[in-house]
Amino acid sequence: AIEAAPTQTAELVSYGFFLKDVRRNPDAADTYFKRAIEAEADFKRAIEAEPANPYLLGNFAFFLHAIRHDSDEAEIYFKLAIDANPTNSDNVGNYAGFLLSEGRTDEGFQTLSRATELAPEPSMALQITFYEYAHDPDPMRQQASLGTIKLMLRDGVRSPGSYLDGNVEQAGRSGHAQPEFVEK
Repeated sequence: AIEAAPTQTAELVSYGFFLKDVRRNPDAADTYFKRAIEAEADFKRAIEAEPANPYLLGNFAFFLHAIRHDSDEAEIYFKLAIDANPTNSDNVGNYAGFLLSEGRTDEGFQTLSRATELAPEPSMALQITFYEYAHDPDPMRQQASLGTIKLMLRDGVRSPGSYLDGNVEQAGRSGHAQPEFVEK
């Protein structure tokens, strides 16, 4: 996909996260993140051409959050993506993760509940369960979430390209009981 569309920001970002998180190759990942930043203008043009495309809006929100670290703009685009398609569990789930990473726990859990109700695909269900594990202050619910995560991973569920760094950091700041496991 990268060779076929070398300026597609969403694919560059996803591949960068794949290299960083799955292949454990941060130097190669940085190359794709830099190419994604250079392709940002293409992303904006695509959104101008299709301003109600929830896929584009959600991916741009993700890009703004994960790569640009621009929380204010990311939130605007997450909301636009959800307004464009309120039943897109990926956008709702990613927005919940964004809110939780920002320390907005009540809003994050409300949004997480909405994402769960939308019957997400297994990769997003894994992310949602991770968010529950990382941010729920109740140790019993944390353990239940951890058990579910382990089962999903055992069954081969993966979520490559997920941006969990902000959630890991927030879990540590919030005093998670097992911050070393959250990081794994």
